[in-house]
Amino acid sequence: MMLKSEAEQEAIRRWRELPRHERKTPDQAAAFAHTLMADIEFKTSADRYEFIKRWLQRDLSVRGGL
Repeated sequence: MMLKSEAEQEAIRRWRELPRHERKTPDQAAAFAHTLMADIEFKTSADRYEFIKRWLQRDLSVRGGL
């Protein structure tokens, strides 16, 4: 199990490894968040999917899918 900060870094690292055309929309970020659920575990009392989705969508808005 990872710390939440480690999980965020790993999720974003894997997100950025995708080809650009697979990381252009919030829907793509949400779908990829589902795929990460099996591999990225961190302790939280909230929904892990929502955390991961927000991290990816925030990265998308900051980086513009680059």
